[in-house]
Amino acid sequence: MTQPLKPASDHPSSHPWWHHIPVDKRSAVLRAVGRRRLRELMSRRRSQIIALVLIYALLCSLPIIMAWPSLVVLALLPLLLLPALAGLAWWLIWKEFHH
Repeated sequence: MTQPLKPASDHPSSHPWWHHIPVDKRSAVLRAVGRRRLRELMSRRRSQIIALVLIYALLCSLPIIMAWPSLVVLALLPLLLLPALAGLAWWLIWKEFHH
C-alpha cells in the first residue's frame, strides 16, 4: 500500500492557491490553520496523555516552585553560618588555652 505524497512544506504559503487569498485575510487563514492543526494534534490519544502528564507534573511541582525562595535560603544557610561557627569555635578554644 503506497502512502500519499507529502508536500514540500505544510505551510499554507507553499500552496498554489495562497496568492489568491487577499493580503488582509492571510493572517486569519494562518491562525485558522494553526488552530486546526492544534485541534488535530490534541485529538490524538498520545498527545492527550502527554498533555495530562505535563499538567499533573506542573500541579505537583507547584508547591516546590512557590516555595523556591525559602528552599534556597534553607540550602544556603549552612554555607553562611559555617564560617561564623568556625570562627566562634576557634575564638573559644583560643580563649580557653590562653586565659
